Amino acid sequence: MRVVIETPFRAVDNSTKKMYTAYARRAVMDSLARGESPIAFHQWFTKFLDDASEAQRETSIMLSQEWMESAELVAVYADHGVSDGMVQGIQFAAHKGIPLVWRYLFKSSQSKLKAISKRSRKPTQSQSLLPT
Repeated sequence: MRVVIETPFRAVDNSTKKMYTAYARRAVMDSLARGESPIAFHQWFTKFLDDASEAQRETSIMLSQEWMESAELVAVYADHGVSDGMVQGIQFAAHKGIPLVWRYLFKSSQSKLKAISKRSRKPTQSQSLLPT
C-alpha cells in the first residue's frame, strides 16, 4: 500500500530540525513494519529544494500533493503536534478523498494531545484536526 507520511519538518533551530528528521525516520520505519510502502515527501524534496525559501517551499508542497494523489493512505504521525505544512497535506488528502490515519509512536502523546484539544475553548486549526 502506498502511504504518504506526514510529520513536522520546519523548525526554528538545528536541534529541533534534527529531532524532526529522526522522528520522520521512525515514522517511515513504523510504516515499513506495517507492510506499507511509505514516502515522506517533506524529507525527500527538501534535499533538493530550500525549505527556508517560501517559493521553493511552495514548490515542494505542490510536488508532494501531485504525488499524494496516487497514495492509498496518508499517515499523520502526531507525537510532536501538527505543523502548518501537515495541515496543508491533511486538508489536501481530505479534499481528494484519500484516507487519513492518525498514528503515535509514543503512547503518552495521544492522551496528552486529546487532553489539550478538549481543554481548548476555541481550537486552533491544527487542534481541530486532532482525532477525538
